[in-house]
Amino acid sequence: MAVIKAALVVAVIGVLLWRFGLSTPQGVAVAYLIGIWLMAGATMLVWQLTLIPVAAVGFHVGELALLLVALRDYRAGPIRAVH
Repeated sequence: MAVIKAALVVAVIGVLLWRFGLSTPQGVAVAYLIGIWLMAGATMLVWQLTLIPVAAVGFHVGELALLLVALRDYRAGPIRAVH
């Protein structure tokens, strides 16, 4: 389970690195970082087999936070293709 959660965290970090390459408002960036920190911290707790119920809650709260921020995240204008 820890390996699966770690794979999700790595995938989200990749997406956030892409997103932070674009113009990102400070509040949105902070919310993204809080969500990924919750997910990463919870993954470490699962990896160490400590506080599993707390880790489960933390991981899912972080995941939901990321999803809600992503739903509300928008930029002015259309997405431009980078050549």
